[in-house]
Amino acid sequence: MRNPVIIGGAAVDMKGLPGAPLKPGASNLGVFRKSTGGVGLNIALNLAALGTDPVFISLVGDDSEADFVTARCREAGLGTAYVTRVPGEATAVYEAILDANGELFAAISAMAIFDRLTPAFLAPHAELIAGAPLVVMDANPPEATTAWLAALARDRGVPLWLEPTAFDTCARQKAHLDGVAWISPNVEELEALAGRSVATTDDMVAAARVLLAGGVKEVFVTCGEGGILHVRAGAADTARTSVIAAHDVTGAGDAFAAGTVYGLLKGLESSAALRYGMAAAYLTVQVSESVHPHLTPALLDETVRDCFR
Repeated sequence: MRNPVIIGGAAVDMKGLPGAPLKPGASNLGVFRKSTGGVGLNIALNLAALGTDPVFISLVGDDSEADFVTARCREAGLGTAYVTRVPGEATAVYEAILDANGELFAAISAMAIFDRLTPAFLAPHAELIAGAPLVVMDANPPEATTAWLAALARDRGVPLWLEPTAFDTCARQKAHLDGVAWISPNVEELEALAGRSVATTDDMVAAARVLLAGGVKEVFVTCGEGGILHVRAGAADTARTSVIAAHDVTGAGDAFAAGTVYGLLKGLESSAALRYGMAAAYLTVQVSESVHPHLTPALLDETVRDCFR
């Protein structure tokens, strides 16, 4: 169950939380919190906490923010041997404004450094990737990289999880789904990937089947409090989540991906593995950090047992 490979973004997150309902166009009193972020890094940190010893492939700049990111990795027991510093580049930054309920109001992503996560950059690691028990890639790398990795996964039989990351990055992925075993879009990302509007559960199932027709084996649509719509050949089921007051939803989707990957690495069927993903997301929205600071296999097992049987 060891050494999945995670390819994608490592960033610094700045999150602003107002002390009262937000007033657009005005200065709002509140607090800012700084942490590491990036979809790929969040998934890798969760998987490190769960004892899978992941290999994380990413890029940082040659600035103090890079020191901040690599120090966090070392503290979490996540190796940085494949995190490359790029001279003259700035480490990626994600700055989010949350509303008073901890929901995302607006954000800006400065992720230009990941344009360098090209097939040529990854090619020296091809055998490492091909030998992994499971590979996860987020949508930060260029489209050519998605095409390269999907082809490698298809040709070498590598189980590949593709994480859409954001609505505006879906165009990089939609033409390269053949070779993808799992994908986990939210509803907005599902619309972008399938090229069709979604208003009902039946619409979501139909859109997910467009992705299956493109080569994906299974689709997990994350629907917030609506749970997870799990669509695969011949079946579509909704797994409901326990409703709680969310402290901060940032990182919940990343936690779902990591928890489900953890379940898959344990040898569980996907319908059982997704309960680990839901439990990881459930734990994450209760804390201010994008990655639960006290996540352990025992805590996740307990949460699955108590809340997601």
